[in-house]
Amino acid sequence: MVRPLARQWPAIQNALGVDLVPLEEPRDALRTARLRLGLTQEALAVLAGIDVRTVRNSEKGVSGPRQDTRARLQRVLRAFS
Repeated sequence: MVRPLARQWPAIQNALGVDLVPLEEPRDALRTARLRLGLTQEALAVLAGIDVRTVRNSEKGVSGPRQDTRARLQRVLRAFS
């Protein structure tokens, strides 16, 4: 079972600074949300039932996720926030 580290995020922010992950582009929103929940790319992919390459490519801006994949990611991120 994958366990997010969301409770540890405040300590991480205190140690590394509030602007650890600046939101400069829309694709950064996925990475920011994932990191705030303490999830790795692999964990997010498993929880969403998608391939980890989809998460990586979305975060890099190589390609955006399809609408159904985006809905899966949003469900997981909402469930843990």
